[in-house]
Amino acid sequence: MTDPNTPTTPKPNLEAYGALIELDQKEHNFKARNAYFKGYLWSILLPPIGIYYFIKFVFFSNGTPEDIKAGIVSLVLTIVVFILSIWLSFYMFKQTTSSLSPESSKFLQELITPGNQNSLKDLYK
Repeated sequence: MTDPNTPTTPKPNLEAYGALIELDQKEHNFKARNAYFKGYLWSILLPPIGIYYFIKFVFFSNGTPEDIKAGIVSLVLTIVVFILSIWLSFYMFKQTTSSLSPESSKFLQELITPGNQNSLKDLYK
């Protein structure tokens, strides 16, 4: 018989510990995927912020291959979107200036000259 005064040590439940560890790993993976998605989204919406996520994932994370891959993808997205936005800006600027006729561009150049500016000032007075 057992003596009620002697302390009994609980038997470890290895299955419960294994389940808790697996649950913790899944939660960590879920949080990491959310962080990756957030980094990708900000890299596309505001390209310079992608550099922050590159540095964060590559240099300040656990160093897992997934983190490094996410950092490189953020940097590539940042560069692609930045180049695309510059190209679109030049293209749109070219479209606005190409719609002007040569006569109107000559007229604008004549208005810019200092002599014509002085005569315009005299007209407005």
